[in-house]
Amino acid sequence: MPVTLKDVINNTVGSNITYVANAYSTSEGQFVWLLIYTDDIELSKLNLTFSTTGTGSLSLTVEPASECTVLRIPYKKFHKYERTRCRERISIISHTQEILVVNYEIPANHSFIITRQGQIDVGKKDTFTLTQTLTPSMP
Repeated sequence: MPVTLKDVINNTVGSNITYVANAYSTSEGQFVWLLIYTDDIELSKLNLTFSTTGTGSLSLTVEPASECTVLRIPYKKFHKYERTRCRERISIISHTQEILVVNYEIPANHSFIITRQGQIDVGKKDTFTLTQTLTPSMP
């Protein structure tokens, strides 16, 4: 999904908070690993030259700007995550090292619940509505 002007503006002045809740478990004491990462590129050098004849040149140097955050979210807990990029992806691994979700793109200001079946349930934008009581997870 391409990054839009709306994404850039929201990333600059928006709240950029994403909540992820864990409802995946068969018993207390279980958890999931949440990997949040990006594969953006960043402009590292810009060279713009003009001559008196009206001609010019432009050269750009870009570099990968990958970041990865790993979180452990216990059953019936949630994590409040402050985003750093317009587009980020998540992968989820269970406490038994089963891969539940791979490369799921998450837009800003949305909340997510990892369901009992290990799937992603996307909440409404700018809200976090739960059907059960969850408490914050400490990183």
